[in-house]
This record gives sequence, structure tokens and C-alpha cells, in this order.
Amino acid sequence: MPKLRLGNLVIDRDRQCVFVGNQATELTSTELGLLWHMARYAERVLTRERLWRAVWGREVKGPTRTLDTHIARLRRKLSQPWMIRAVPRRGYVLTDRPTAARSEEGSMPGSKFSGLQKLVALSVITLIALIAVSQINTFSPGDADGTATGSAVNIGTYSGNGGSAFSDACQAPATEEDAAKCAKDEPGGLAALIGHEKIAINFTWLLIAGAFVLFMQAGFALLTTGLTRAKNAGHMMMLNFAAFVIAWVGYFTIGFAFQFGGAAINAAPGNLGGAMVLGHLLKVSGSHWGLIGLNGFFLQSGHSYDVGALALFFFEVVFMETAGYIIVGAIAERINFKTFILAEL
Repeated sequence: MPKLRLGNLVIDRDRQCVFVGNQATELTSTELGLLWHMARYAERVLTRERLWRAVWGREVKGPTRTLDTHIARLRRKLSQPWMIRAVPRRGYVLTDRPTAARSEEGSMPGSKFSGLQKLVALSVITLIALIAVSQINTFSPGDADGTATGSAVNIGTYSGNGGSAFSDACQAPATEEDAAKCAKDEPGGLAALIGHEKIAINFTWLLIAGAFVLFMQAGFALLTTGLTRAKNAGHMMMLNFAAFVIAWVGYFTIGFAFQFGGAAINAAPGNLGGAMVLGHLLKVSGSHWGLIGLNGFFLQSGHSYDVGALALFFFEVVFMETAGYIIVGAIAERINFKTFILAEL
């Protein structure tokens, strides 16, 4: 059987070409084998495994895009590419019904609306619902701007583990008058409390910003796996996770101490409470050159187990890891795991 016909599609096996109407297109042997097998079972969904066995005569091993690449080339050669339709999570089907092929690609069985139409309609309905709800004024208004939250009574109460700078009598004033009297009589306690709150707010924003930087690792993971071949996706994902763990251990052990162990000597980070424990640099001939710090090894040496030092360590370690992993874009699929570990350290 040297020829197969499906609608206006004629496959000539002897001449190794396909006719769509009067237009002839030459095919490679692989493309001809694919199209021939799909034409024999037209209107039936053929799995990737079945097509692979029919053309290459063996089982497919592992994830591969070879079949999809040949199908894409075959579609480009046909003047009617809609004839080969992809069925998500199943395979491919060859059809001569353009209306059916186009309507089934983006819609659910039994639905006359495409997926895009449903998405647009759902978005519009959601927007209208949000606008309608926002116009309903039956909700009790709260303190949205925060101007009424907190009062003088709250000044004297400090819930930290270190207690309060106020005297025992002013720890929890009962009335606004008592609180105002404590603030007037003990200005040092009030100033200390304000300092505590300032540093606490700075710590909060530092942790939030550091977490955002840490999420860059997830972005790098998706980027590198998306730009490499499917067979290397697992390897690239492993490098992404391993990079943070390995580099974190190195930074925790000696990196942070070398980089910031003497930061307090020249410019202590005042917005983190000073972190004055980071104040020891390596000295050569009685003077330090400002190159290597000596406090902060394992976040222990030099009393560096300190909240200011810990906050600074967290913020710097996420940036260190992000900078260290940027090189993966250049070495993707060109480096083995052992060499990558050495590069990260």
C-alpha cells in the first residue's frame, strides 16, 4: 500500500512526499513514518509512546522532546498544520476536520466557549463583584491609617524578654493620666522604649526584605531549568538547592566573620542597634588594614551571638547566595556537581 489518503491529504510512500491538494512537499524518513502511522489511525489519539515505537522501533527511555520536535517540523511543512492536533497529557491525533480541531483545542468537552473566553468572562465578573462590594458601606470602619491605634497607656508596657526601662510602678499604668506622668517623670525610660521600637521595626523590614531576596532562588531555579534540556532539569534543580546549603555553611563558618567581623570599627550598622560585637579586625604589625574580620565565626566568637549580628547575618547571607548562584547561567550543563561545590565555597 504505497499511498494513503485522508481528505485532500495524500501520502506517497514511494516518492517520500505528501500532497495537500496539488502541492507536494518532501519529507524526511522520520516525518514520513510519523505521518503514515498517524494516517493509518486517523481520528484516533496516539500516545507518544506508541508513535515512538512505530517510528523508531523501540521504547522511549526518559523524558525527551525528540518526538515533539519532529511533529513541529511536520506541521510547518503541511499547508494545513491544524490537521495534527496535540491532545494534552495524551498524545497526537491526525484529523481532516478543521472545525473540530480548532474548537476542541481550547475548550472543554461539551462546552461552546474556549478556555480564553471563560478566563476573560471570569475576570470581568470578579472585577464587577469587587467594585460592587467596595460600594457597600454597611461594614464597620476600622482604624485603617493607624492613627487611633495605641495610646499613652501602651508606652509604659514593654513585652520583650528584657523587661522595661520604666520603674515597676510605670510598667502598666491604669489610666492615660498615670501614663503621661510616668513619661514625664522618667524621660530616660521613654527614650529607651522608643529606641527599642525603632530597632524592632527595622528588624521587621529587614526580615521581610531578606525573605524577598531569598525567593530569588526560586526564580533562578525556574530560569535555569527552563533554559536547559529536559534531561538536565533535575540536575539544575539539585544545584539550586545545594548551592544555598553549601554556601550557607561556608558563610556561617568563616565567611561572615571575614567580611563583617570588624564592621563596628569604622561604621557600625546603627539602624540594627549598632552590632558593636563585630569589632575585631586582623592586625599586622600592630595595625589593622581593614581586610579580614575576626569576630563572628560560627556566629559565636567575640560574643557575636547577638540579635543585631544575627539580623545582619541573615540579610547578608541571602545576598551572598544570590550573587554566588548567578554564575549558574554561564555554567549550566557545563559543570559537574563536585566542581560546582568547589565554586560555591
